[in-house]
Amino acid sequence: MEIIDEYYLDHPTTGVKTMTMVLREKDYTVNEKRVRRLMRKSPEGTVKLFIGFGG
Repeated sequence: MEIIDEYYLDHPTTGVKTMTMVLREKDYTVNEKRVRRLMRKSPEGTVKLFIGFGG
């Protein structure tokens, strides 16, 4: 959780897919669902999901 918060503060437009890739590069076994859930649990104002719309 701390890794997500630290990375997100430096890169505020990071989405779930990018965050998943960053965590996997640091040898964490995660999938997108777990990362999305962790990002939602972050303190308000620290991490907000940027949800795109299909088009």
